Amino acid sequence: MVVWVASREYAGIAEAGGVKNVTCSLCENLVRLGNKVIAFLPLYGCSDLQNVTSFQKNDLMNTEISVHGNGSR
Repeated sequence: MVVWVASREYAGIAEAGGVKNVTCSLCENLVRLGNKVIAFLPLYGCSDLQNVTSFQKNDLMNTEISVHGNGSR
C-alpha cells in the first residue's frame, strides 16, 4: 500500500515541536510494515535535507484541503 503523510514537521528535517516525532515514528513504522510512504512537508529555510534520499521540489503545486466544507489553501 502507498501511504501519503502530510505534516508541518519531520524529525531530522523540519523541527519545531512534538509533531516531528509523531510524523517520523508513523512513517518509519508504516515502512516496517511493508508500505511505501510519501511524506509531504513544507520546505522551510531551516530544513535539513542532508539525509533525505529522495526529494522532489514542486513550486507549482497548489493544493486545496476541505474539512467539513471549509476550503483552505
